[in-house]
Amino acid sequence: MARRVGPRIDLSLAPRLRLAVLLLAALGGAVWAVARPERLWFPRRLPESPERIASARELIDPNTASVPSLRRLPDVGILRARDIVAWRQTHGPVAFRTLADLDAVYNIGPATLRHIAPHLSLPAETERGR
Repeated sequence: MARRVGPRIDLSLAPRLRLAVLLLAALGGAVWAVARPERLWFPRRLPESPERIASARELIDPNTASVPSLRRLPDVGILRARDIVAWRQTHGPVAFRTLADLDAVYNIGPATLRHIAPHLSLPAETERGR
């Protein structure tokens, strides 16, 4: 077997070079984050408009509301809104008379009910209010 003659490459430099590139990339990301914090940590605030304030005060009837309307409720995202609509389609047009009826929907528990209760208009509550 012939012995190779020539300069030997020091392979111990490669891990150091990788570490230096990684540290430079992290430093660049940190500088960018400090320079533009509104893009990284803070979501854009929507301007306050009379329509938006009125829609926040509007009560939502889960028996008739669409998925986008249900998503305006606190702690209700697209999946919970779809679950509510699916439950309503399965159990009839007036599936939700009280908050206890909403508790039967998958993924809605006592904590979610506490958060959404002030924003709901249910038939049993309307009859009691008369």
